[in-house]
Amino acid sequence: SPEAAAASATTTTTPATSSRAATAAAPGVAGERAGGEWAPVVHTFDLAAGEQARFRLAEMVEAPLAAAVVELDTDRAGTPPLTHSQRPGGGGATVSHEVAGPEGTDSSPCTSRSSSTWHFAWGATTRDASERLVLFNPFPNDVTVDAVFSTDRGVREPLRWQGLTVPARSVVAVDVGDDVTRRGHVAATLHVRGGRLVVDRLQGFDGQLGSAGLSVAAGVTEAATTWTFAPGLVDDAHGERIVLYNPGEAVADVEVAVVPDAGPPPEPFGVVVRPGRYEVLDLGQQPRVSWGVPHTITVTSHDGVPVVAERITGSPAPGPATPTLRLDADSPAPG
Repeated sequence: SPEAAAASATTTTTPATSSRAATAAAPGVAGERAGGEWAPVVHTFDLAAGEQARFRLAEMVEAPLAAAVVELDTDRAGTPPLTHSQRPGGGGATVSHEVAGPEGTDSSPCTSRSSSTWHFAWGATTRDASERLVLFNPFPNDVTVDAVFSTDRGVREPLRWQGLTVPARSVVAVDVGDDVTRRGHVAATLHVRGGRLVVDRLQGFDGQLGSAGLSVAAGVTEAATTWTFAPGLVDDAHGERIVLYNPGEAVADVEVAVVPDAGPPPEPFGVVVRPGRYEVLDLGQQPRVSWGVPHTITVTSHDGVPVVAERITGSPAPGPATPTLRLDADSPAPG
């Protein structure tokens, strides 16, 4: 949806690589080959002020997996970021993507940058869950990736995730559960050797254990000392958890402040997060959080050690009081 002024845009859709590490992370998306290689498809369109445009990748290319680069006003704005750029004078557009599958549907804003580091504070690989990391390399050179995962049973560095190759101008998806099996919480850090990537997480629950749904979210490119979330709510129909992940090498002394829209704020929660580990604060289990009152949340690391914070929200599932969780689609920006 545009923010201001008319814009012209180009969408380049890149089908999946044939890497053995790849698995289908989205419903079938269309594929053309040129000389034995996948050929990107370019689509140019105009977007008037106040107008929205919607495109289905399966109608543009045919491949088991695809990613897209959206460039806005490239002639006037210079070199654009990967998925969002603004013209001089403040014009531009916002871009989001939607994923649908057997587990549900979710959408999130497209990322506007690539990075050599990506963090994910949360994920799950239990028998009712599937976690896939989708790695997109829009650049002309191959890169390799090293990853470390933090679970309730310690830190894991699976062999496949050390030197994992992502070919140039390709996208691959890897099922984390193939290497980090049956874990109720999986935090992750990915480091890219000699290049940059865009990395998304697809998290699904099939309902076997009460939770059901699909979440799509981009990773965080750097830890920070301040994070904010708004709005939030805990009541009979809404659950809320704050996940704190410390990808660094020093202990983080973190404070989580909940400020209600009405009434006095409760005493902030103090959380110590060890290096390479995570902690979860379930606000629905904290008596001093006002029940049924909207609030904002600020996460602050007082000792200067940066952390990654994510919020998980959900609503009760039918039957047993097991929450149906989804990752909050509005990932916060570091303060």
